[in-house]
Amino acid sequence: MEKQSSPALHRWIALALFLAAAALYAHSAGPGLPAYRDAGEMVVALGTLGVPHPPGYPLYVLAGSLAARVPLGCLALRVEYFSAVCGAGAVALMFLCLTRLVGRGPGLAAAALLAVSNPFWELAAVPEMYSLGALFVVATLYASLVLKNAALTGFLFGLSLGVRLDTLLIAPALAWPFVRRKDDLVRAALFAAVGATVLLYLPLRSLRQPILDWGDPQTLDRFLAAVTRRSYGGGLDLLSQAYQRGENFVDGLALLGHHLVANAGPLVLAFALAGLALRRRSPASPWVTAAIGLALSGPVFIFMANLPVNPHAVAVTQAAFITPMIFIAILAALGVAALGPKARGVALAALAVTVGVNAAHASAVAVRRSAWAARDYTEAVLRSTPRHAVLILHEDVQLFGLWHAQAVERRRPDIRVLATGLSGSPWYPAMLARWPGGDVAVSSLASAPGFAALLMLARPLAAGFETEVPAEVAGGFAARGLVRVRAGVRADAPLPDPDFLARFTAHRVSSGRSAPDFFSQDLLADVARALRETGVAAMTRDPVLAERLLRRAAAQDRDFPSPIADLGFLRFTSGDHTGAVALFDEAAENFERLLRDTVAYRSLPDAVEPVRDGLANALGQKGVALERLGRLDDARAAYERSISVKPTTQAHYNLGVTHWNRDWPLAAAQLERAAALDPSNAQTRGFAQAARRRAAEAR
Repeated sequence: MEKQSSPALHRWIALALFLAAAALYAHSAGPGLPAYRDAGEMVVALGTLGVPHPPGYPLYVLAGSLAARVPLGCLALRVEYFSAVCGAGAVALMFLCLTRLVGRGPGLAAAALLAVSNPFWELAAVPEMYSLGALFVVATLYASLVLKNAALTGFLFGLSLGVRLDTLLIAPALAWPFVRRKDDLVRAALFAAVGATVLLYLPLRSLRQPILDWGDPQTLDRFLAAVTRRSYGGGLDLLSQAYQRGENFVDGLALLGHHLVANAGPLVLAFALAGLALRRRSPASPWVTAAIGLALSGPVFIFMANLPVNPHAVAVTQAAFITPMIFIAILAALGVAALGPKARGVALAALAVTVGVNAAHASAVAVRRSAWAARDYTEAVLRSTPRHAVLILHEDVQLFGLWHAQAVERRRPDIRVLATGLSGSPWYPAMLARWPGGDVAVSSLASAPGFAALLMLARPLAAGFETEVPAEVAGGFAARGLVRVRAGVRADAPLPDPDFLARFTAHRVSSGRSAPDFFSQDLLADVARALRETGVAAMTRDPVLAERLLRRAAAQDRDFPSPIADLGFLRFTSGDHTGAVALFDEAAENFERLLRDTVAYRSLPDAVEPVRDGLANALGQKGVALERLGRLDDARAAYERSISVKPTTQAHYNLGVTHWNRDWPLAAAQLERAAALDPSNAQTRGFAQAARRRAAEAR
């Protein structure tokens, strides 16, 4: 253990750490509302003192609403600065805590490692509650391990439940220093109950009917449903409910391990293991607390979350890895402190290098100064949506961006924005009545009847490209910029020209760093789908424009092979069959890669089937192009591959035609399979019967 220095010096170092971290995080903040999970909803909640989604985050809303009133830039930027201050506070307090426990050197190294780790750095620059949650975790650890004050520990723990309810998971770790003192445990529990009264904000504020009032938690039952997340599914994400308990545990552990190696570094993990192995040379409470906390916030959390490792679920899960990173940093500091003086100096030098490497690695995602995706998306939707339209959105980032535009920026009050996921909730109509856009009776949009009811309105009906429109009504929608609009309804505004999206987004995404984070890429994927649909609609009247739009769609989203297949069809119709084959091959390769990913991600059937359909279709179209080139054997191979992916009437029909007048039994067999897949198709059935007669005559 190194010799303790002056407490005054430690406070000055902590202040310097705070200012440096706050400046770094503020510099990393985006140019307004970022594309991150619930950021738009949280800015609305803080700007209007609302009640956000369960568990409601009351302390975050109360504290953040005060910060939101500081006149520094737009509201979203103020909330980002609030996150920056909270993240910097957690770093400074981490240093003070560990300095008191193991000395200045290990404490400074661990605090610096935490500061530049991800997602800690990334989340300290977005308007979400994670940084405030981290500050409360560190503050509670300080009260527990350093001050050994049961009352303060309990009170801070209770308050923390108003920021992140999952702090409950690490309660045993926080209580460990008092486990042998019954009076202290009772005192901690009592003060935790006092701190948890902050949750009463939810029913009290709901009674005032704010514009954002998720779940309407005025009654005891609805309040408990909100706090326990029962009204929101109960898990970390609704996706987890589609899997059996523990089904994704091994994959989740692998994700956590990879994340810790990538964002802490092998050296840090080695020192953390040393903190466990050399625990007899370290203070008892800290290493036990850190070990328990790491186990609960790591493997136990992964088991409870039960999410697959697809990109969306990974983006959701990694936000919770801040807490295990805090415990890893504590264990690493304990491990370094337990080394001899010479070895400790070498270890601290190695950690200093690690801090630099980690900072360079993390900055690629954490710095959002050029992240325009959310602002561009919202602007394009607002420009694309007809006046007085009813706009249906599904995914969180897209929906909350429009909420922010209406509730905070006061834009487009003529639009009624509907959320498919909330449309069936009994409390939703009452909240909806307080939003701009006029009165619209809404029922569940999970199926066709809800959409059919909206079709009866004398208003334009629009839907985002992330919104699944039921097949029964989807045919009545056409692309209009970044939304699809029900055809045949007067829009009171001219349609944007077909090249609208390509021109509008060109200066944002075509140069410089591409968006590396999942949520920005998700928005750009919507742009790709809009470009593709607009391009397909332009194929017959303007093939040159169609090709430009389809190429831009393919470049916008590498996980969207459909525009490449469309380009192949465009080549085919122009007579360039060789070029068409090459493009169909490229599309098929991409579809096959996506299909392999669905296995690795344990994707649900509704995510797998569109990929399978796309691959089968690309292979079938390739077969047609090969036929035109006279490469009959290659065409048959393409049709057979298409059938092996997914048997379709068209593929069997085409394969049967290749055997027509050449091998009647084979032609009959394929045509009969085609007819069996589509019994209502009289033409296919007739060809099958004719082929069977010819086969019988040939015997």
